[in-house]
Amino acid sequence: MPHPRTADENVASWPDQANPGVPLMADTHSYHWAISYKGGGTPVVMQWDKRQQTFAGHRGMEAATRYFYLGPCRTPEEIASMREDAIREAIEVILAKKSDHPPSQAAYFPKGLWETACDILAEGLRAPSK
Repeated sequence: MPHPRTADENVASWPDQANPGVPLMADTHSYHWAISYKGGGTPVVMQWDKRQQTFAGHRGMEAATRYFYLGPCRTPEEIASMREDAIREAIEVILAKKSDHPPSQAAYFPKGLWETACDILAEGLRAPSK
């Protein structure tokens, strides 16, 4: 079981130290990952109520001392977009490295790396058309 965090450690985990207990994306009604100081270290999903300005029913410093803030919950669409961005970035790195090395240095690439990048592109994991 993880070591329980102190109230000070919980407060320090919040993104805006000027407003402890207020999560990221505070301008929307949203869900966030947090760990309760009594929760045994298991992350749980908590609700931010934009209208009430409460996190799991607690305001400001009360929420900040009760919960160690981990970050916002992502929607499936956000996760898919983040995955596509990561794949696109990895392919750009691979392409940059390949163009930096002549074919005689093909051994520079781990076996299957270039083929994997090409397969990913072939599957259509490119930038979404707008």
